[in-house]
Amino acid sequence: MMLRVLVAIVVLALGVVQAEAKRVALVIGNSKYATVGELFTPKRDVPLIEKALRESGFDDVDVRMDLGLNDLTTALRDFSDKAANAEIALVYFAGHGIEVNKTNYLVPIDAKLRKAKDAGYEAIDLSMVRNAVSGASKLRMVVLDACRNNPFPLEAKDGSRASRKIGLGKIEPGVNELIAFSAQQGLVADDGPPNGNSPFAASLAKWLVEPGMEIRFVMGKVRDEVLANTGTTQDRDGPQIPYVE
Repeated sequence: MMLRVLVAIVVLALGVVQAEAKRVALVIGNSKYATVGELFTPKRDVPLIEKALRESGFDDVDVRMDLGLNDLTTALRDFSDKAANAEIALVYFAGHGIEVNKTNYLVPIDAKLRKAKDAGYEAIDLSMVRNAVSGASKLRMVVLDACRNNPFPLEAKDGSRASRKIGLGKIEPGVNELIAFSAQQGLVADDGPPNGNSPFAASLAKWLVEPGMEIRFVMGKVRDEVLANTGTTQDRDGPQIPYVE
């Protein structure tokens, strides 16, 4: 009887292990910003990226839309538990991102960011996102589709604007970590046609599902395609150039 019980426990434990997702993703789209107007592209891009991730073999894809500070913090904390038991973990964020005093932040929809010092209280330090994927054993990915003009006041002590930079600053990746930006620092990402997808999301979704392609080649294909399909705009002199660390 004791042996049967022991065997049953072992079989149950193996079933739990086998059921754990090996590739997990958290896909976040922030569109409905309370103080600076709505972004229309994230809500169109997120379903496209979700579908591509599922087709490319991700076992668990958690989609979250229009997250305030508390909900965004909770989503990252919960995802970190999944990532700790996975081989590959990916966070994709579409929305506003800012760099203040050499620190990168993802902006929740309820942020006001009237002063530069508010960033540490109202936005999510990018290090928290990187920590959320850090438990994955083989590959940790953060994809940031957040290279837009900075619409927030971010007033410095002297009354000037603390940050006029576009998007996020460069990051030094860790071991087995890949960080992708929809555009290089200082370049604005293209939102694409009305009611369509952004060039970056469209290309990423296309190449993610390509069988047998290593992730560095995927991102290289995305870079080349976005570069070829974008040009000078009102906010950008020249094409959009995605960037990967």
